[in-house]
Amino acid sequence: LQERPKKVVCLVPEITRILFAIGAGDAVKGLTWHDTSSPEAAHKDIVGGFWSPCIERIDAIGPDAVFVSSLHREVREHLAGGACSLIELRSRSIEDIYRNIELLGDIFDRQEQAADLVRRMKETIELVSRKLDRVPPGKRMRVLRLMGRDRVMTPGDDSFQNEFIRAAGGIPPETGRKGEVVEVSLEEWNRLDPQLIYGCGGDRET
Repeated sequence: LQERPKKVVCLVPEITRILFAIGAGDAVKGLTWHDTSSPEAAHKDIVGGFWSPCIERIDAIGPDAVFVSSLHREVREHLAGGACSLIELRSRSIEDIYRNIELLGDIFDRQEQAADLVRRMKETIELVSRKLDRVPPGKRMRVLRLMGRDRVMTPGDDSFQNEFIRAAGGIPPETGRKGEVVEVSLEEWNRLDPQLIYGCGGDRET
């Protein structure tokens, strides 16, 4: 990037939330309808959902940068080679999230705000860890992050989501497979026997 992006479309809610948190929300011109964590999001253009972004709406904004995930293949192919920068920031661990926050601070000239956000996150996780030291392993719950509607799916063993479950005192599933999303068979589900299941808003009915 030669300069700070001024017209950003963000298709990754995790990144959108960070941008608002470090004071770079003014650059965000388009986002998904999943972005509900910040009041600022109510005044931005909606370009579809995470799984179904509308290319025509993205084009109408004329962004100079679009934040994508590895799953946004159609968007990537459409914008590849154009003037718009495609940015993918992967998070496979909590340390990756800290690094991405600092990198976004550099991109949007919000280094001080990014450093403060990382500091506050570390303090929170450290506080939770100290409290969890008093909870014996036998009292901790088996927790599964539900993903997918037509099939039962969960993050792979190397996902930052399972690292967060452990940081919060839960016991995440171990499927023996890595990746952002892996399918869970009925046999595996019965073996995992989750006590707590959580997901995104659209997973409530499932």
